[in-house]
Amino acid sequence: MRILLSLALAGLTSCGDGRNRVFVPDPRPAEDVRLAIAAAPAAGQAGQPVTVTASLRNAGRESVALLNRCPEPTIRIYDAQDAELYQRDPTLPVACPVFVSAPFEPSARLEVTLAFDGAYFSSDGRHHQVPAGTCRAVATFVYAGVPDHGETRTLTREVFFTWR
Repeated sequence: MRILLSLALAGLTSCGDGRNRVFVPDPRPAEDVRLAIAAAPAAGQAGQPVTVTASLRNAGRESVALLNRCPEPTIRIYDAQDAELYQRDPTLPVACPVFVSAPFEPSARLEVTLAFDGAYFSSDGRHHQVPAGTCRAVATFVYAGVPDHGETRTLTREVFFTWR
């Protein structure tokens, strides 16, 4: 009897003109963008750089727009005194494209890496080597919900590593 009842109910939801179908909503939130950051190895030294990886994932059911904030880097490195260790000479101009937003679809993933070898530029453009100590890598992504593009959201994550 149970089998016949199950088959009858299955027929109601799978046959017909669609008016009897059960709507099952997508359980994912509309907007759910996730950012993770990692540094490997946990300690670096001359000849053994630390690779910092920032991973972005759209876990939501709606597309969002990733915003180009050139010349802002996605990953920044700071020393133990919280001074930025510029990875390019900040005194030189950078050619940036016009402000652009790119669609970041549901289930999309983006990964950005930076290999830190201990070299950096100071704010006056001089080249240096970082002294031994703890460094901090910070990843930042800016996006806007689609279709409104007006309100931006910023995701930031950080990870610490040791430089020898």
